[in-house]
Amino acid sequence: MGRNQKQERSTNSNREIEEQIGRQILEKCRSNRVVVMGDFNFPNIDWNLLSANGLDGADFVRCVQEGFLTQYVDRPTRGEAILDLVLGNEPGQVSNVSVGKHFGDSDHNSLTFTI
Repeated sequence: MGRNQKQERSTNSNREIEEQIGRQILEKCRSNRVVVMGDFNFPNIDWNLLSANGLDGADFVRCVQEGFLTQYVDRPTRGEAILDLVLGNEPGQVSNVSVGKHFGDSDHNSLTFTI
């Protein structure tokens, strides 16, 4: 199998995972107050413009829009990218979001916030 075929399969697999995550989040948002947090690893998403540069992250952006989710982290959490997210589906649901220093051996910065 050539390098491009492996890369294509990996990309397709990542998109399938992205779609599954989006479906699960939207399902929960339909009838619940939801806060979702974690390392989503979408460096191609510009959270100020709520758009993805390319295909990676585009389905997730649609999920955020369709679920009426707000993304509360406004500073980079790894290098220059916002990879660690705090999302909520009610205005003002999350407050006091702060990006701190690295936690332990992680290459991501820590996050604190209030629900």
